[in-house]
Amino acid sequence: MVNVCSDDEDIGQRLWREVEARLTLQPNTVFRSMLAQRRAAKNWVTRYTPAPDASNLATVKGHMEAFHHLGETDAWEAAIYLVSEPNYLTERSVHSQLGLWGHYAEQIQLYRQSIGKLEQYAGYVWDSTCFSGMGNAYQTLGDLARALHNHQQHLALAQLMSDRKNEGLALGNLGIVYDLLGDYDQALNCHQQSLEIARTSQDRDTVGTILGHLGSVYYSLGDTTQAISHYKQAISIARETGNRLQEGAILGNLGLAYQSLGRYAEAMDCMQQYQAAMKEIGSTRGEAIALGNLGNLHRAMGQIQPAIDCHQDCLRLAQSLGDRVLLIKILNSLGNNNYFLGQLGQALNYFQQSLALAQQLNEQHTVGIITENIGDVYQAQGQHSPAMTQYQAALEVAKTVCDRAMEASILRKLGNSYETLGEYEQALELVEQSVAIAQDIGDQAQAAIALNAKGHLCYCLKAYQQGLDAHIQAMAIGATMNSPVIIGAAAGGLGNLYCALGDYDQAITYHQQDLAIATELGDKIGQGQASGNLGLVYTAMGNYAQAITHHAQGLAIAQEVGDKSGEARAFRNLGIAHRYLEERG
Repeated sequence: MVNVCSDDEDIGQRLWREVEARLTLQPNTVFRSMLAQRRAAKNWVTRYTPAPDASNLATVKGHMEAFHHLGETDAWEAAIYLVSEPNYLTERSVHSQLGLWGHYAEQIQLYRQSIGKLEQYAGYVWDSTCFSGMGNAYQTLGDLARALHNHQQHLALAQLMSDRKNEGLALGNLGIVYDLLGDYDQALNCHQQSLEIARTSQDRDTVGTILGHLGSVYYSLGDTTQAISHYKQAISIARETGNRLQEGAILGNLGLAYQSLGRYAEAMDCMQQYQAAMKEIGSTRGEAIALGNLGNLHRAMGQIQPAIDCHQDCLRLAQSLGDRVLLIKILNSLGNNNYFLGQLGQALNYFQQSLALAQQLNEQHTVGIITENIGDVYQAQGQHSPAMTQYQAALEVAKTVCDRAMEASILRKLGNSYETLGEYEQALELVEQSVAIAQDIGDQAQAAIALNAKGHLCYCLKAYQQGLDAHIQAMAIGATMNSPVIIGAAAGGLGNLYCALGDYDQAITYHQQDLAIATELGDKIGQGQASGNLGLVYTAMGNYAQAITHHAQGLAIAQEVGDKSGEARAFRNLGIAHRYLEERG
């Protein structure tokens, strides 16, 4: 540990004494070139002062330069001390601070240079830190193959040393990567082994953390009941141990689970508690993430201005932190807000900013997500060829990073593109691939979304019985998941099919179910679409006055939330109903 020195001593000089104490060779026994490197290291530590407005990297430049100079002389004990221990100049260790700032390339380089350089137990401890740190950095960058390799190295090292604590940590990290890879059986296996180790050692904090990870795997599987159960157990333990950071993070995940079910009030309560916890403990990054999630929730509820406000606050915090990974995500969210508003040019601008930063950081997984979003913009603009190009590029990324859930999503969107071009058979083939992948990986939510898309395509192909079967399957999944969002979408599709079959009573029943769900959820866009669909049924029945009433309701909602495509559709359908009514009169 650092010795206590008098206040009037220079901070850099004090730090250098701690570093110098770890130099194995004294100055009179080293070569002149080595002495020059050591002198350079000392100068960087004792004389370098970052400017008040220095960038994050500039803040730790003195440490990093000294680290490299010491490494050149194989003075690794001193070099690693400089970047691994909290000291006079940094509140955290430099290597962990680089990760918090999102400077993963620099962090990985530091680990690569110094791994294997220390001997005996100190070497084991540092190498464990390096393997774990590189695994987490590669995971954040979306390079899941390298993340997996490093966590496996960490696990093997821990098992070799019979270090159960590090074994549990490595297994937990492997579980997270397997979850991201869509290998949910392996993810569950790793987390359950990690949980057993934590329970054996009576480490309640770690037990809570792993229960939260298990909840996330069940969430990925679409088993929201199990996810919520595990999240609640994890929150209970975090409250028992007084771990506000963990409590807040898992409340955020619980909120996402409720949001996926359309239980927006419960989701809002969880996310607001998450934000409050992060603010209370002074975690600016945690507060920023909470604000980002709150913004996404407001957008899902059709509350676009509160969504924009939350995302702007999140952007401000991300910029103040210099957190480039968080900045990528918030720029993407701002793009989604503009997409929702129909401001496609501005949406594209945000997505392109986010994409450029993700490419700069080589964050491949996020590159795939943003490329998919850019495809959505082109599709909405009617630029189907550029949209399909973007989807194909995103699909290649999904395959490269082994994200089968993303692959399923993109195949479905490619199907939507072919549908827009009137190529329904090709569209159906792609959507059926999406269904197959989602079912193969056990992603119930993704399977239900794709089944609803299949039902719509069958409607377009006049394959009505196949369409009914697909929507009924989707509705059953929605009921199992207790997801009103999926149930409502299936009900809307069933209403359209029964209308096409001339069974207007059934059509009205299903569209009213869809409308009731959307109203209960506060889903304004969903309300507008369901009202419009009811209007179409009444038009088909020749009840034009009722049709006009429902289309007018749909128009009012579309104008309220700024849904330009919904507004255009409502005007068109109102015109048709009015014309028929006038012709009858």
